[in-house]
Amino acid sequence: MIELRFKVTRKSEIEELERRRALRRKMGVLLSLALAAVLGTGRAWGQEEPQQGETRIVRAYFDDPLVAAKAVMSLDALESEYEKGYIVLRATEEDIETARQAGMRIVEDDDYVSVALPSEPPTDVVEGTIAGFPCYRTVEGTYASARAIAHAHPELATWRWAGRSWKKTRKAADGYTMYVLRLTNSETAGRKPALFITAALHAREYATAELALRFAEYLADSYETDADVQWLLDHQEVHIMLQANPDGRKRAEEGLLWRKNHNTRHCRHTWAGVDLNRNFDFKWGEAGSSTNECSIVYRGLSAASEPETQAVQAYMARLFPDARGPDDDDAAPSRTSGVVLDIHSHGRLVIWPWGHVHDPAPNGRALQTFGRKLAYFNRYRPLQAVGLYPASGTTEDYGYGVLGRASFTYELGTTFFQDCSRFENSILDDNLESLLYAFKVARTPYRTPAGPDVRDLSLSSGASTTGVAAGTAVTLSAIFDDTRYENGNGFEPTQNIAEGEYYVDVPPWARRRGANAMDPSDGAFDSRTESATATIDTTDLAAGRHTVFVRARDSDGNWGAVSAVFLQVAATQPPPPQDDPEVEVSFAAASYEVPEGGSARIALRLSADPERELTIPLLRTHRGGASAADYSGVPDMVMFGPGVTVAEFPFKAADDSEEDSGESIVIGFGPLPPRVTGSGEAKVSILDDDTPPPQDDPEVEVSFAAASYEVPEGGSARIALRLSADPERELTIPLLRTHRGGASAADYSGVPDMVMFGPGVTVAEFPFKAADDSEEDFGESVVIGFGPLPPRVTGSGEATVSILDDDTPPTAAFEVHGAECGVDLCRTRTGNLVRFTDTSGGPVEHRRWNFGDGTESSRPAPEHAWTEPGFFEVTLRVSGGERESSLSRTFLVEAAEPQGTCVPSAETLCLQDSRYAVAAQWRKADGETGAGTVVHAGTNDSGLFTFFSRDNWEILVKVLDGCALNGHVWVYAASTTDVGYIIRVTDTATGLEKEYRNEPGVPASAITDAAAFPDGCRPP
Repeated sequence: MIELRFKVTRKSEIEELERRRALRRKMGVLLSLALAAVLGTGRAWGQEEPQQGETRIVRAYFDDPLVAAKAVMSLDALESEYEKGYIVLRATEEDIETARQAGMRIVEDDDYVSVALPSEPPTDVVEGTIAGFPCYRTVEGTYASARAIAHAHPELATWRWAGRSWKKTRKAADGYTMYVLRLTNSETAGRKPALFITAALHAREYATAELALRFAEYLADSYETDADVQWLLDHQEVHIMLQANPDGRKRAEEGLLWRKNHNTRHCRHTWAGVDLNRNFDFKWGEAGSSTNECSIVYRGLSAASEPETQAVQAYMARLFPDARGPDDDDAAPSRTSGVVLDIHSHGRLVIWPWGHVHDPAPNGRALQTFGRKLAYFNRYRPLQAVGLYPASGTTEDYGYGVLGRASFTYELGTTFFQDCSRFENSILDDNLESLLYAFKVARTPYRTPAGPDVRDLSLSSGASTTGVAAGTAVTLSAIFDDTRYENGNGFEPTQNIAEGEYYVDVPPWARRRGANAMDPSDGAFDSRTESATATIDTTDLAAGRHTVFVRARDSDGNWGAVSAVFLQVAATQPPPPQDDPEVEVSFAAASYEVPEGGSARIALRLSADPERELTIPLLRTHRGGASAADYSGVPDMVMFGPGVTVAEFPFKAADDSEEDSGESIVIGFGPLPPRVTGSGEAKVSILDDDTPPPQDDPEVEVSFAAASYEVPEGGSARIALRLSADPERELTIPLLRTHRGGASAADYSGVPDMVMFGPGVTVAEFPFKAADDSEEDFGESVVIGFGPLPPRVTGSGEATVSILDDDTPPTAAFEVHGAECGVDLCRTRTGNLVRFTDTSGGPVEHRRWNFGDGTESSRPAPEHAWTEPGFFEVTLRVSGGERESSLSRTFLVEAAEPQGTCVPSAETLCLQDSRYAVAAQWRKADGETGAGTVVHAGTNDSGLFTFFSRDNWEILVKVLDGCALNGHVWVYAASTTDVGYIIRVTDTATGLEKEYRNEPGVPASAITDAAAFPDGCRPP
């Protein structure tokens, strides 16, 4: 409950308030005259942005916290610490009246300081952060950190161009390119559900961009250690526009409470710019925005007039196809994927559409459930976006209204320039959890939030950390919880748990038959929160790390979000046949002395031919102050092949300037394979010796014996190095490894950091052992090359070791019979039967043909005939296990009985059963000209042309049958270009030609010629 503050106002106090108001009105005139000069020369540190009109700082006391929250959404609130019983507003008389009508009590606060900044800029500013706020990175600091993520994790992150700020479009030196940071595992193919996040759309809201950036850093840094993060980035993707208003944000970094973008065409001399969150192209210009250029909610001249808004809308449109009908009451299908989050501050709110009307959105019930779930994690208030009055042209209304995606706005914290202590200790952790949940449910956001969560997920016996041997029974424990909703604004219905299940390595949406039931710990699923367990049989699991996916369903049939945990299975060697000999492994010598900078070959011996491949693990103990930095070359294991009884590895002592005599390393054996015993150890003493190597030894060249190797998963190979001559000395050759195709150090073992040659030795080998896992990771390879070589040694070449995946995914391929096919286009006629043959490689479990005209087939060799002319894309999708592959080819289908003589070509489009020939010619202002190219897309009555790039469609042309309406064939066309062009449409049956022009430099207008061909309705 919020404790309200009451204040008794005496007559003298009222008189003093009136005196202050009158003085403020007089000062307002003088201030407005001075603003232009202030803006021209810059403001003092910590000064607020100028305000148009007469405003007052007031405290708005409330009885109903919901009213306060709506006031924060609608009015210019400077502070929203609801616990105080009031919020602080900078309000016009109209705002104050609105608040009073909502039941709030208004008290002036002339002493309020809205921005708690020092009077002078701090001198100890952390580079790349906002002065006075070291926890928040500047625009440049944000961009640098995002680039660093993409550089450090190229397989997970890409830094994408998304548009330009207003200043950038004006070619201003301080304008910004806009970017999106995309995070997903690039090695996992296919279309993935997406979460799209925008931040800092309102420039003064410091915490927003930093939260989004911290979320990105958390995902990238946790991929290898957090099972939830790994499956999310493997199977889904997140796109984050960290700075959606970089021009405006730069002004806010100066200590100004700047909200809008920095379009100085509007309100040039005071509070310039457009409120981007009133500028989106959905219900633009309706309630809750202003036509006053100097208002903080100025909506702009037209919908999406600002380049920042255009960048956000364009990116969203590329990411999310429209999933909702055109009418306001059309709901998006419940299976629609994708989530849109717009992060703002302040108010501690989670809000959803609609914001432009008080009516709930068509998917309002599901959005409310989702919003209450998001608010559970950050303990914010969940409510519909409409406040004390509606707001139109907003981000969340656009994301849902235009694209049908589940869209939300977060309002972080209690003020715009949130202090770092509250951000680090409260806002950050709570909201990271909420963002992670939003990412989890991006596959089915209208369904999944209604289901129970999985929490406190764990495995017994250290199976998720140190690992267990294959065959160990592992207990999986979890709590299923259907109660995790924030009920501060109504109560979310909850149900009893009905069931729970787990999957190993295969997520629920990929293969339903992999489900394994979990049992209630108390014997029955009969409450809203249940503990559950299951026993996982690891007998058939390959060595390595596996992912266990868990989910639960409630009694209403709602499946909740998936949670995951890693299961580690230790590598084991298969037991040898019982007739294999027992062997003993030992060191050839018990001690070695190696001077600093020198090296030695450490030899292991077997007592007999093992008649099988053996891997001997090694252990190291440091003595006398030695550490891993003092030497290199000792592998974690040594491999013996059949018939091999001696194996060596190099020991290279580092050369340093420290006095560190007495250092030694003792090398012993780890757990040995069956039927192998070990005895003894080898002590290597490092001698503090700086003797330079001789300079008169022969020059030699080192190379690999082979340039490439292929090693199946679980298999091994011996990699050989050769010297061109006897070195006549001891040489240590350093090796470098480069991973390609998604390979990592976990995919193989045995490659040392260096290889040693002794005097008289010209060939040396080392083992390469490929790990065996259950992941489909086709194309992995390791390139082994040379590091910095010793004096008088040169190196050439490298060795590429390809790891052959035994879980190879299918590769879609098909052959076409009965059509004429070129490199990028196949041609046939209507009614002609075309046969397709699936020639895909790899294991194909499912296939689906789509012939581009609404018909599909699952047969391996279907036949198909098109009934209408046009361009059609034939796509074959094949899947095996979790992975799918697709291949498409484009078909031009011509009329079997043409009504004219049009012959299609790269520059001629044939429409209406080949009767009408359409061609386009372009011309630039400098006189350069050329022919338009037909795009391989269209129907019997419409087609497209491109001028310069095949991916940039310039003109859409329609030749329409208007005979039933006015007895003519119509020509309609549209283009988005100011390039000059001539469009020629010829009736090949009559010879009549129509020509349509656009002059260079003039934005092209639409062509609507409804009387183009008066004879077009007559048979040819």
